Amino acid sequence: MLIDVAIVVVDPENPLGVQEDYKTWLESKDYVNSATYEAYDVSQATLNTYDLVVALSSGSVCKGLSVPVLGSWPTNYNALKIGTAGGSASGITAINITDNTHYITEVFGTGNLTVYSESGSIRHTKGNSLDVIDLAEQVGSSDNKQLLYLEKGDLHIDETVCTERIVFCGVPGDVDILTEDAETLLERVFGWLMYEDEEGEVHSIEGAVSSNASLTGSLSIKRFLGGTISAISSFVGKLFEEEVIAKQVVEFYTPITMEVEMKTPIAKEVEFDTPVVKEVTFRTPIKGK
Repeated sequence: MLIDVAIVVVDPENPLGVQEDYKTWLESKDYVNSATYEAYDVSQATLNTYDLVVALSSGSVCKGLSVPVLGSWPTNYNALKIGTAGGSASGITAINITDNTHYITEVFGTGNLTVYSESGSIRHTKGNSLDVIDLAEQVGSSDNKQLLYLEKGDLHIDETVCTERIVFCGVPGDVDILTEDAETLLERVFGWLMYEDEEGEVHSIEGAVSSNASLTGSLSIKRFLGGTISAISSFVGKLFEEEVIAKQVVEFYTPITMEVEMKTPIAKEVEFDTPVVKEVTFRTPIKGK
């Protein structure tokens, strides 16, 4: 997963400090290729050119997109039609996970999850209904929903159909004090929005170097890029001075394209012209580089 993210704000030329912090935090993630400010009144056509949109303003333009949306602003409740009110609470270190049957929360137990190393602020919505499902709430205040989702094809609270996956996550209000659990939670939020919960094909990646028959090895996945791949008959790779790996089994989502590395103890550019992708079975997909 390597994604280009639009961050919707009121004024891209003069973002708020918390918006600048959020952008910097996003850009530090190895699953984010780029993070770009877009204005709250930008066209939906522009936002649809990104892989994912983060709403850090009211973001009414974000409802009805053909790409997933992550809301993290108190007024998103109305713009995204996922609640009837919104706000922010301070002096918080934990959220209360109420449902751990979903992909986002399944690695945690129910109950309090510490998300900040010291007291900070977390945003929330209220009044979710219909198909808008909450996963976590404010500790001691069950009306304040700090994590909820809406699946593509399900109903917003105004009974319109959701055009693509939406998550509201009030974390991070303060990116500088996130715990490891909070980082894991947010990675799973992004993962679910990008459909990493769906199983994909497992492929065995093998190949030979045609320019020198004595140089053989195996291919390994370097980075997921999106697109479609079912077989490779000819491509250019690069050899690296690393340990030989005889065979690498990788799991990934389709449609997909990828960058590859040839693992062998010699460094030179070569051309691979043997078929190197073979479908084998179905198993749990992996993510990341």
